[in-house]
Amino acid sequence: MLWVRPSGADFAAAEAAEQRGDVLAAYEACKTDAEAGDAGCQNYLGVMSERGRGVRRNATEAMRLFRLAAAQGLTAAQHNVGRAYATGLGVRKNQPEAARWYRMAAEQGDPAAQNALAILKATGRGSLRDPDAALDLFRHAATSGYSLAQLNLAAAFDHSRLVPYDPIRAYIWYSIAARLASDQALRDEAARGRDRLAQKIAFPKAEAARAAAESWAQEARTPRKERRHRGK
Repeated sequence: MLWVRPSGADFAAAEAAEQRGDVLAAYEACKTDAEAGDAGCQNYLGVMSERGRGVRRNATEAMRLFRLAAAQGLTAAQHNVGRAYATGLGVRKNQPEAARWYRMAAEQGDPAAQNALAILKATGRGSLRDPDAALDLFRHAATSGYSLAQLNLAAAFDHSRLVPYDPIRAYIWYSIAARLASDQALRDEAARGRDRLAQKIAFPKAEAARAAAESWAQEARTPRKERRHRGK
């Protein structure tokens, strides 16, 4: 689940309230601006409604708020609308509609949407199966630093999905995800893939791959200006 810091709202107050466990105050901090049309607040309250934080859980209301924000072009909200259609959150499952909304956000460079759309294209759910397009989307999202896409790209090379088996590239992407992923379960899964392949790759090649992964990870950790804030 994604949200972007609202531009015109007192988001610092909402964030502080969430951190101290006062989810009702966090919800109320954004409510007025959401009603006034702030897309960031609409998406934020959609996430809160979906989770049942600060308000009773209401998937239909979450979807309504996601739609309002998505209609204003907010990529995180477009991704959330796509996810709602993919999972049946507040609406009937509709994979083609999920793909349509994911595509809107993906074309604006949203890595989570690129990864989600890649999965649909890889499996043929929601659109015609297109392995080449799926691979390109995974690559775009992975090189943007999206760890789930990094893991998916590693698995593609590791298990001959979309591309021929390539243990070196799989090792590199597993290593990058293992170092950079914020989610512990994802890091552990990537580390298992990396360690398994390390036993199959000749030492000189493994060392070169390890160095390439470490170099990429260090560069990715370099702070970037105007980085958008979002949650999961």
